[in-house]
Parts: sequence; structure tokens; C-alpha cells
Amino acid sequence: MVISFFYFGFFVLSLIAALTDFLFYKIPNILIIMILCGTGIKIFLEHSSVDFYLTGLIFMTTLLSGYLLYAFKIMGAGDAKFLSASVLWIAPQEVIDYLILVAVSGGILAACYIFWSSKIDLWRSKLIECFQKSPSFSKCGIIGKYLHTDFVPANADNMWSKILIPYGISIFTGNLIFIYFYFTQRGFQ
Repeated sequence: MVISFFYFGFFVLSLIAALTDFLFYKIPNILIIMILCGTGIKIFLEHSSVDFYLTGLIFMTTLLSGYLLYAFKIMGAGDAKFLSASVLWIAPQEVIDYLILVAVSGGILAACYIFWSSKIDLWRSKLIECFQKSPSFSKCGIIGKYLHTDFVPANADNMWSKILIPYGISIFTGNLIFIYFYFTQRGFQ
């Protein structure tokens, strides 16, 4: 039951990261820190089943790869950190499947943004307006700090300009599917 609590926390933090990435193209560092802290506690509770060296190697490889993608302006820095923190929750033998799942969902997301970025921007702006009108969201530190910043469109009115894609959504999709299979295969602990 204790481990289930940490996976639920990982799900909620991943959902908030995907939401802030979708709305503002930002993933707050506090979310990454909280995911990493939850990872540390989870690893402590499951220490007998963790290969620390392999897990550390996977984390560092993912972080380095993410920052290379950031350097080439393919992925944002927050997305790279979010992916690296998320990969710590995945068993080493399942990491390749997880990364393929994230890449495929990222490709689908990119296609949606290429074809429908103006409609997506309309949805984003309406959702931000709803959050701005809600006093509880305005006071929420993670979302509230971005609510009154300038709106960043996915595409700057030019079909050939670079379209911003919130890959945090595809990382969340991978996390959600991973958590689903974790609990359907292992059950609640």
C-alpha cells in the first residue's frame, strides 16, 4: 500500500507537469525535484530490487540525451529533466519499451500540433482564462505563477516557423501507461 501511494504521487506530479507544459511551455523545477525525492523514497523502500549502477547509468544517459536534444532545439530543458526523472521509475529492462512509447506518443503529438496548432492555441487560451478566473488556481504556487504571463502561441502565424510542442504530454502518456501496467501486472502493494 505504501508503494501505491508513491506511484499515485508520481502520477499526480506527472499530470501537473504535462498540464503546465501544455498551457505555458514550462515544467517547474519543483515538480522535477518532487519526482526525484519520491524516486529516492521508492528506491529506499524497494532497495533489494534496484540495480543502482544500471539505474544511474540509464538516468545519466537519458539526461545527457535530453540535453543534446535541447541543444539542437528539438526538446525543451524541462522536458529533458522530466524524462530523466521519470525514467527512474521504470525498471531497467523496461526502459527501451518506455522510451519507444514516449517517442511514438511524441510523434503523434507533434503531428497534432503541425496540423491543428491554431485550434490547440484556442483551447489553451480558453483553459488559461478559466484558470485565471478561479481564485484557487491563482493562489496555487505551481500553476498560479504562470497564469498572468504572456501567452505563448504554438505557432507564430507562419506555417514554416518552428512549432512549439509540449513533449511533457507524451512523457506523461508514457508514465500513465507504465503505471497502469505496473499495477495490472503486480497489483496494489
